[in-house]
Amino acid sequence: MVVLSIDRSINPHYITMNYSSSVRLFKRSKFYVKNLNEDKFAGYSDWRLPTVEELASLLKKDDHNGIHIDPLFDTKQKSCWSSDEGPLSSGFGNAPQVWHVHFGEGSLGLSVLYFKHFTGMHPIYRHVRAVRSIE
Repeated sequence: MVVLSIDRSINPHYITMNYSSSVRLFKRSKFYVKNLNEDKFAGYSDWRLPTVEELASLLKKDDHNGIHIDPLFDTKQKSCWSSDEGPLSSGFGNAPQVWHVHFGEGSLGLSVLYFKHFTGMHPIYRHVRAVRSIE
């Protein structure tokens, strides 16, 4: 189910798209947003990944149904990619990192982009909560 929501109390200049699609890698999240734009999802072609600040603005101190986000939003998206790159990871051969927000834990964090390459473990799954700026 797709739900569009505007919450001007959080930020008067962006609209969020609530969609419960899992993506495996950060690179795939960019393709996902690109496809939203090519398909003119909801009639718009200016969707983007949110900044970590925009995602963090959705965090709530107390949890609701095990997730730290307003009940208006889908609770399936417990962890979402942001568009913001973090510092290179010194522990994984200077691998690039990207910020994410974990609504299940109510926290921000960094994800190593090539996790499987450096650890042999499965890639990290995150969701996409695409946004678009509005004037």
